[in-house]
Amino acid sequence: MISEARLKYFAIPAPLKQRFVYPVAFAAIPAATLTLYFNHESKFMATRLYVGNLNFTTTEDTLRAAFSGGGRTVRAVSVPTDRETGRPRGFAFIEMGSEADAKAAIAAMNGKDLDGRTLKVNEAQERTPGGGGGRY
Repeated sequence: MISEARLKYFAIPAPLKQRFVYPVAFAAIPAATLTLYFNHESKFMATRLYVGNLNFTTTEDTLRAAFSGGGRTVRAVSVPTDRETGRPRGFAFIEMGSEADAKAAIAAMNGKDLDGRTLKVNEAQERTPGGGGGRY
């Protein structure tokens, strides 16, 4: 375990500062490795899309077909389900092949109709800490 005295905040470039402010130990992780990690994460988020207002009957295959139109590459589709009921929650995450594919998909699919619902498509945001563990 690393002592509190050895923990310092890594100097993060301004555009990434809102997403990543984690204490790290310089002795344990080289700065070059951290730079590669942060650059990789920011590129990953640029290719991941949030798709909202989905019909509960919409499947991953339907989303893959809709978003791969126009020659765009879809790497992965994820439709989260409710833990208790197993029913889809009405949104999905789609990882596109490139940043250009993601921008083209947003332009093409945002506001379009799919299975009787108007889609809301935008770049997925980093999950914010908090919530959970509600008290009565």
